[in-house]
Amino acid sequence: MTSSSACAGGWDADVVLRRRRPVAAWCAWAVGLAVVTAAALSALLAWDPRVAAQIVSEDQTIEWLQVALLAGAAGFCLVAATRRPPALDILLVLMFAGMIELELDLDRRIFGVPVIDTRFLMSPAVPLGIRLLVILVLAGLAVAVLAYAWRRREDLWREARIMAREPWGRLLLAGGLLLGLVQLFESRLNALLPLPRYFLEESLELLAVLYCFVALAWRARHVKTGGPDAPGSRSRPGGVSG
Repeated sequence: MTSSSACAGGWDADVVLRRRRPVAAWCAWAVGLAVVTAAALSALLAWDPRVAAQIVSEDQTIEWLQVALLAGAAGFCLVAATRRPPALDILLVLMFAGMIELELDLDRRIFGVPVIDTRFLMSPAVPLGIRLLVILVLAGLAVAVLAYAWRRREDLWREARIMAREPWGRLLLAGGLLLGLVQLFESRLNALLPLPRYFLEESLELLAVLYCFVALAWRARHVKTGGPDAPGSRSRPGGVSG
């Protein structure tokens, strides 16, 4: 079968190869980042367990590195929101901001207790008016985000489908999934292996955040260079760009 007849029949070798390369690319990045992260942290653990335990403690190196990577990922999303339909990027920025807050425990630093904890509602150390105001702000923010997502649901669905096809999108999804699993099994992870406290949890969180940062940096590069994720470069069936 000639290439012209293949195109006429809906098959294009170039399109097939392009579809295979993204799969290999995001898998290679995922495995490579996992290997590098595991090797670096394992080497540190073998060299000096006390130092390894210290850097995964609260307010130490790994936590601040995660904050920096999350801030960078949010920055990539803010830039992308000016060049493409912004709905997905705005939600990603809000998600990364929430993750930064969780890493820094800003609410606990300010009020002495997390605001999502029921103890906050009963805390006599925080004036009742402040507690009610915080609750109203959080509830209003949640309603606003849900309303925004509902109004932009078509854009979100379209961007989500694009993301699922792109290598950066799959790497981002892998990071989000890994982060969710770590949060879900946090207490079990800390007791799973004879490692310093929080070592396994913080290591996996760092890997997940690295996935997110690299994925969005990857997308930013494609947008800048006119790659497959650049506006106006969507491929039509048969490999013809529109």
